[in-house]
Amino acid sequence: DLANAEAPVVVGREKLAEAFSGIPNKVDLFRGYAYVATVGIGLQVVDVKTAKNHTGEADGSAIVGIFDSIGQGYGQPHDIVVYKEGKAILTTSAGYLILLDTTIAQVPQHIDAFRPLGYSATRVGVATEFGYTDAGGTAQVMDLAVTSGTLGKINTVDVTDPYAVHVLGTAKDDQGNEVTTIASDIKVSKTTGLAFVTTYNAIQVFDVKDPFNPRLLNTIAQLPDATGALVPIGYVPAIAEQNGWVFMANQSQGMRVLDLDPSLIEVNPKYIYL
Repeated sequence: DLANAEAPVVVGREKLAEAFSGIPNKVDLFRGYAYVATVGIGLQVVDVKTAKNHTGEADGSAIVGIFDSIGQGYGQPHDIVVYKEGKAILTTSAGYLILLDTTIAQVPQHIDAFRPLGYSATRVGVATEFGYTDAGGTAQVMDLAVTSGTLGKINTVDVTDPYAVHVLGTAKDDQGNEVTTIASDIKVSKTTGLAFVTTYNAIQVFDVKDPFNPRLLNTIAQLPDATGALVPIGYVPAIAEQNGWVFMANQSQGMRVLDLDPSLIEVNPKYIYL
């Protein structure tokens, strides 16, 4: 319970795997269900209300659904985003972008396993109803995914119609070269038109206002310490973003916050809160 952010309280629990049988990884919440990408098992769907009743030992009864990406030959689950009513994306270790119908949360249904030649997806961020201007100057919207995979590319993908997914573009730097990045987390902001990517040693900012031509704006590999001296950012496995504020789960220093001005991404971040 985060009603008091300074003193969060554990109000429930669930056992997602027996000892050494699985490793819960990424999680997304939607309409009372937690969708958990559990390595060794698959995508697990947990009824949060039932899990809240488990104040003692959890017994697995709150797990109400599963999608077996491993048994279906798509590999271990890596990332999960439920991005609209009845629509979800699961990425896997084999590089598949799996589109799921989650209209019935207890029975996630496979729509498509997207992995065309030259494309791979292990991490994904999604912005629904993302606004952009097409080549004719007309305002349009789409459900936009930004992905990273084993090939090291950052791609923009149109997932508006999960039955007709297609790659839009590949991110490039200011020299026109394709950016090589292995991401551990991705967040897309439709209010700023930016995608924030955490790698194993940096935060990267991409301009996706034109989703057909994504471009790298900045790579932040160092941050000031308490004395103002620049030090390596370290490993940040997960991030959250809101209106240019990037909340980083830093492996060695806990939660840190970057203030990135959406209107002008600077060479160095404006503020770092330790």
